[in-house]
Amino acid sequence: MSALELDGHRLHATTDELQLICQAISEVVYLLDAPVIPPQLFAPPGDEGTESRQAPVNLSLSRLLPDMSLDPKLAGELRELTEDGLRTAKSERLVKVRTILEQVGDYFEDADSACLVNVPPGEEWQWLGAINDVRLAIAAPRSDPARLVGNMENLAGEPTVRQVYDLLGAWQDSLLGALEDVPSGK
Repeated sequence: MSALELDGHRLHATTDELQLICQAISEVVYLLDAPVIPPQLFAPPGDEGTESRQAPVNLSLSRLLPDMSLDPKLAGELRELTEDGLRTAKSERLVKVRTILEQVGDYFEDADSACLVNVPPGEEWQWLGAINDVRLAIAAPRSDPARLVGNMENLAGEPTVRQVYDLLGAWQDSLLGALEDVPSGK
C-alpha cells in the first residue's frame, strides 16, 4: 500500500489501488441497478403509485438505500416514491468518479505508479457522496467486523478490500479537511 500524502483536493493512490477502487465502484453501480426508464412512465393512467416497496434484503444495498421511517408502511411508501431517483443519482455520481479515476490510471503503465487525482473545486460533495457509498457497500457487517463484504479477491501482495476501505476513508478526511479550509463567504 502506498504512503498517503493527502493535501486538499489532491488524492494519492497507486494504479493498483485505483483499479480496485474502480472495480468496487462498478460493483456498487451494478448493485444499485438504476432504472433506465422511470417506472412512472409505465404506470396506468390514474394510478397514484401508492404501492409499498419492500426494503432490500442485501446488506450492502440496505445500507445504500435505508428505510426513511420506522413505520414499515410509511417506509415502503416513501421508498416507492424516492428509491428509483436515489438509485439513479447515486449511480450517476459513482460513474462520474469512476470515469475520472480510470482516466488517471490510464496514464501510468506500472502497477505501483503513484497517481495524483485532482478533485475540481465545487465537486467535493459529489466525491464525498460517491466515496461514502462505496465504503457503505464494502463495510464489514456489525456481526463480523473481521470480514469485509464484497467480491474483490484478496490476492497476495495486492491491496485488500480493507486497505481500499481505509484509503477511501483517508480520501474522505482529506476532502472534508479541504472543505473546512474554504472561507464560508467565498
